[in-house]
Amino acid sequence: MHRRTFEAVDRTLRDLMQLDDAQAIGKIFGGKTMVLGGDFRQILPVIPKGGRKDIFNASLLRSHLWQHVTILCLHINMRVMATNSEEQREFAKWVLNVGDGNLPAIAEEEGVHPDWIKIPSHRRLPTEDCSLRGLIRTIYPDHQCHSGDAMYFMQHSILAPKNTDVDEVNNAILESLFEESHTYLNANSLTPTEEGASVAAGVSMDSLYPVEFLNTLQFSDIANHEVELKVGVPILLLHNLNQSIGLCNGTRLIVKRLGQCVIEAEIITRNNVDKRVFIPRIIMSPFRPDWPFVLRRR
Repeated sequence: MHRRTFEAVDRTLRDLMQLDDAQAIGKIFGGKTMVLGGDFRQILPVIPKGGRKDIFNASLLRSHLWQHVTILCLHINMRVMATNSEEQREFAKWVLNVGDGNLPAIAEEEGVHPDWIKIPSHRRLPTEDCSLRGLIRTIYPDHQCHSGDAMYFMQHSILAPKNTDVDEVNNAILESLFEESHTYLNANSLTPTEEGASVAAGVSMDSLYPVEFLNTLQFSDIANHEVELKVGVPILLLHNLNQSIGLCNGTRLIVKRLGQCVIEAEIITRNNVDKRVFIPRIIMSPFRPDWPFVLRRR
């Protein structure tokens, strides 16, 4: 989170707590103890179009609150302890060494990118099979035979840093499955902001931003205009629908039935495993404060 978020909470709590304690206005977070969780190596603030300097300046380390922070470190990996897997213990140790900078760095070329880290050979795809198809065969062996198998998909996943890579992997896996596909087309509409309405005075927003243009827009937090699905494939929920039954942002499910206006799926993660749920059509809007309109994608 941006450091100004914490600073705003600090000022708010000072204002609230001084109603009962006049001295609270001079205390950090109004005298309340705040517990923050996370790893700076994983969750740096996201600054649109910002460079390394902008990202670093937005982190909590650059806030005046940081001098009052006491760092508590966790040293026991509970997830690895529960598996009793020596391979996972070794991998967890290697990841920590990468983050702590304890592994030797090599240069890609002389004087160019001198901070590359060599991944162990047993952690890489074979050179003769390092294509996308090879990656899918390695992570999802015989996946055509496990369509709809919740346990199988709970134990396998492919991560990618960019949505374009995610789309490429998804399309490749969908093409390899034998089930009939169903394509959902999202409906896009827009509502002009006050600034956009003044700029487009006397001009229709639909003529400035036609539907064909809105359909091409892609975002990291909502689905694309065209979504292709098949029965038995895993999906990831991007919106909090009903937290009481486990439909939260990040919940993984397996598609069981594809209807015209609703998707029936089975939860495969968290506390509601094997629970059948229905996902209706919903309206989502990406947050873009610099745009002259608010996009509504159903």
